[in-house]
Parts: sequence; structure tokens; C-alpha cells
Amino acid sequence: MEKLYYVVGLEIVALDQLKDRYYEPGLLAKVMGFAEGPIRKVSDLDNQELALYPDLVEAKLLDDQISVQLTKRSGGIGPVSLMLDDDIEIATDVNPERKANFTINLQQYAKHFIPGEINKLSLVFFNADKWLPSPPHPINYVPGSKGKDTPNLISLNDRSDQAITNTLYALVVGTSDYKGTQLDLKFPDLDAAAYKDMLQISAAGLFGNRMQIKLLSTAKGNTRPSKTAIRAALMEFAAKAEPKDVLIVYFSGHGATWPENDPSSQFYFLSIDNENFDLANPVNRQLALAQDSLQAWIRSVKARKRILILDACNSGEVVKQLDLGAKGSTLNTDQRRALERMKDRGGFFVLAGSAADMKSYEDPRFGHGLLTYSLLNNMPKVAAGDKNNYIDVGKLFQEVRDDVPKLAAALNKIQEPKLIGMEDFSIGIIKNDTKYKLPTAKKIIISSDFSNKKRLDPLKFKAEFNAQLEAMLANPELPFAYYPTDKAQGLHYFINGEYEVIATTAKVTAYLYKSDQDNELETFNVEGSSTNVKALVEQVLVKVKEALAKLK
Repeated sequence: MEKLYYVVGLEIVALDQLKDRYYEPGLLAKVMGFAEGPIRKVSDLDNQELALYPDLVEAKLLDDQISVQLTKRSGGIGPVSLMLDDDIEIATDVNPERKANFTINLQQYAKHFIPGEINKLSLVFFNADKWLPSPPHPINYVPGSKGKDTPNLISLNDRSDQAITNTLYALVVGTSDYKGTQLDLKFPDLDAAAYKDMLQISAAGLFGNRMQIKLLSTAKGNTRPSKTAIRAALMEFAAKAEPKDVLIVYFSGHGATWPENDPSSQFYFLSIDNENFDLANPVNRQLALAQDSLQAWIRSVKARKRILILDACNSGEVVKQLDLGAKGSTLNTDQRRALERMKDRGGFFVLAGSAADMKSYEDPRFGHGLLTYSLLNNMPKVAAGDKNNYIDVGKLFQEVRDDVPKLAAALNKIQEPKLIGMEDFSIGIIKNDTKYKLPTAKKIIISSDFSNKKRLDPLKFKAEFNAQLEAMLANPELPFAYYPTDKAQGLHYFINGEYEVIATTAKVTAYLYKSDQDNELETFNVEGSSTNVKALVEQVLVKVKEALAKLK
């Protein structure tokens, strides 16, 4: 892709410059009919003159000011972005008056720069319609050098002094309890608490006491993750963070993109005040945390190493009906475009959960979302593979990307996390004597099936049994978890049975099975009033619970 470009006269326009308008993830699959979803309508480049951004005549750095001279071309003069390290936008528009000649005072952005070192700046010029950017114009800037010899460029990935100078800032957000009952989830609060604990343990070895980790969740006793609270936490970081620091922003909960199939689609993290996914309603959009707002808040945090973890891409409760078709095993195109824009403008390294039905699954086996479970378990593994026990974020995220599809496949699911951008710096150390607690996988019990001898279920016994079984296995103390499907790979258990009704008495025989074995592990017989199915099911489950306690 980097070797392809569009030509207007003698002007070379790289495909990356056309990204805002023409980028369509999975385009080939859609055109070939292998993926569902409409293709956005955009202006055809063959039928119009490309509206070119202004031509740069000169960008001269003198002391702490950049003097810029432009020549207007077919696309007019639009915003001018000031970028740092190629992908961190520290100012969206330094030419709001759309002048051909203007000056940028760099002192107003001083907190973004490292004194005494070369700071790699660049200017990007947009056309008046704001969709076509120029190639970046690089400017090396040493604050306060006033023309003196510039020092050698120091990489931010150099770990030699990391344990001495850097500070970790982390905002960890989990939202299980939303307004109303439609959106409530089981595990985001647990996800956030577990990730915060593991992050704190591992980061202590690298950052010492130079850590500020803030947890917002709907669990009792915690600060609730309102939109206001999220902003306040990031503003607190912004007042303290310096360029060499590290920022991690983690979200577990519901997310969505809106509008659909539109180049302006944004990612929204639903807040505790949302009660449905109707983002077409402006009130709901106002309640949710929009991508542009999140980017603006994070832009004020000067840390140049930025990580965004989203276990939240249309995250939902475990689906009741499995769809095993290959309906797109990646993020949908709106989500992918939105996250790419966050990476391009915010300098993020993004890890996003995704799945075939656009859900980041909550998995009762682990008591966590799959993405978070994998993160927790792979942090010690990555550290063990490094001679200095460092947890490099690039290696960690690659392990998670490879691990989650395997975890999902064990229950006939499709989930493939996506990496947007790529970095490789350390976020922690875990040594052999480091004490930590990892989540363990529970044994799975899938849906059960009950009927009479005619293969009918007039008592609706099956529905009542599965409902009570799910409620019973929600107990976190039990080493079993309920999974609402009748198919699963690997080790699992299920209870099937039959009943007959004589007058008003129902006699029930239930069988406990392991995986695909034909022979039952246990047989249970109960009887009772056919008019009280709930009591009948309770009798069976008492025996089932006793049998499960004996399993190893």
C-alpha cells in the first residue's frame, strides 16, 4: 500500500492521504460478496479534479516560533495540524483564520516537549473541505535552543533510564450497571478490578511508586464511571504527566459506533446514564463518551507513550443463539475506521476486542471478558520470556491477539482482537518471586434438554431447568459455569432427561453427561406435582449439585 499513489499533474498523493474519505476496511471482501454490509458512497476521483491542499512555500523555525508561508491551490486552505512523533496531534488547527502566512508560537505547547532534546514535529496542511491532508512536513525542534547545536535524538523506546524517570498513569474503567436493565453486564466491574490489580503489581517493579492508577467502576464502594468522572480523571493526569511518561486507558463495558456506514463514524463508550444503544437519539449520544471527546481529553495528557484497551466493542451478554457463519470475523468497518482515526490523530497503540457478531464476549468460564482474561494470563508469560522479566506491550498484545481466538473456539465462538498501530515499550516487570493472582477457568455446563416420551415438553421443563441451572451456577464459589448453548468443544458437561405425567404426578429421570461420552455419569430420579414445575426442577438440581461436588 505504501508503494501505491495517485497523481495529479506532478503532485504525488499517497493512498494514506486519501484515508479520511476512501478508507473502507474489508472492501475487497464486500465487493467479492464474502462479507456483508453496504459500501459507502464516495465521490469518484476519476470524475473530478482532486481538491488539493495548499502548497508549502516555507516553514521556518526561529527560536520558539514557526513562520509558515502557503500558496492556495484548487482545494483552498483548511486546518493545519501540529503533530508530534508523527502520530500525536497536539493541535488540531494552528491556522484558524485560514491565512496564507501565519506564525505558530510553540511556547504554548511547551508541556508536550522534552527540554534539551530534539522533538520531532511535523505540520500537516488540509484542503478547505478538511478531508485531504498533505504529506507531513518535518521540523526538528529543541525547546529554548535558540540556534545552538542540537543534541542527538533520543528514542522514547530506550529503557536505560525508564525506571528512574518515567511515571505510569492509568485510567481503568468498568461499567456493568447501566441505567435501566437492558444493558447490564456481568463482568466489566470484575474485569476492571482484576486488570487494575495486575497492572499495579507488575508496574511496581518498573515504575516503583511513580504510578497513578485510577479505577472507576459500578462495583459497590468505587467511584462510578460517569462521563464527568472519566473526564476529571484524565484532566488530573493532564496536570501532572510529562512527555516521557506512559498513559494507559482501559475500558470494559458497552461500546458502539455511529452513524453506520459513514466516514464520520465515531466510537462511543456508553456511560452509566445510557439505557439503550439508540445513538441516533442525540440525547443518548450526549450521555455516551464520544471518540472525539476522549481524544481531546487524552490530547491534554502529555505522555507520548499511549495505550488504549477496549474490551468494549459492542460488548454484550453471552449470546443465546450461536451463529457459526463467517459473518465477518473482524471489527465492522465503522469500528475499524473509528479506531484507525484515533490511532492516526492520537498516537495510540490500540487493542480492541472483536467478534463475528461484533460482541466482545463475556465468558462465564473465566468470570471475565475473553480479552481481559487473556491480558491477565499473558502478562506473566511475556515477562517470563524476557531475560530481564520486562512486559513489553507489543509482545503482550500479539500474544493476546493469538490467544483469544483459541479461547473463543473452545465454545464454537469467533473472536479476533485487533491491533491498531504497533509499539514495543515496557509497562511492567514480573519476576519469579512476584506475588499475583490469575483467574482460573471453570468447568462448563451447557444447556440441558428435557421432554416427555413423545419428545414434547408440555410442562416447559427445559426452560425452567436451564433458567434455574444458570442462576445456581452464577455462584462465584462454584467451580462450574453455565453456558447457554447446546454445542461446545473440549471438556464440558450437560444434563438431559425425560418425564412422564400420570394424573397430576410428574416423574422425572435426569442424566449427567461428560462431553460427547454416551454413558451417563449419574442418574437422578425425582417426582412431584406436575403443576409445580419449579419445585420439580429444584429437586433435580439438589442432586445435580451433589454430583458436581464429587467431580474433579
